[in-house]
Amino acid sequence: MKDELWVPDCYYDIPVAYAVFNVIVAEDGQTVKDARYVFVNHKYCELVGKNQKELLRKMYSVASVRPDPRWMQYCTQALQEGRAIRDSLYSQEVEHCLDFTVMPMQRAGYVSYTFLNVDVDWAQRIDMQRHGIMNDTILKISKILNNEEDYETSMFENVFLRAD
Repeated sequence: MKDELWVPDCYYDIPVAYAVFNVIVAEDGQTVKDARYVFVNHKYCELVGKNQKELLRKMYSVASVRPDPRWMQYCTQALQEGRAIRDSLYSQEVEHCLDFTVMPMQRAGYVSYTFLNVDVDWAQRIDMQRHGIMNDTILKISKILNNEEDYETSMFENVFLRAD
């Protein structure tokens, strides 16, 4: 058997949402004002609820139901700094919390994005924060009630008079 160079199918085999854009720069020569879809994979199409034909060669501002200018700001930052930018945000377009990376490509004027839907992670973080606040509150009340003063005095002095 002869070794052959195998090339994965970029549309189906990339395990995260992935898109490539040709950026459209504003008159100032630096700010990205829009971007044209050049490539999207299957996961990206699932994320945005559109197929390849609805996206490729279309402007982001036209193809998106609710275009978010933050994506163009991230493109601008990545191109100006010449490096990958990683961040997280809630996207109203897709109604999910996303971890993403935008990176300038080797070909000038192009950027690529990868997206991970992290709704479960965000929900767990928020839940942990709530539990932490609840635990802190329970500890404060326990300390207040364990002092030698009567209940009414302790609650009035420690809860109503303190604003910490």
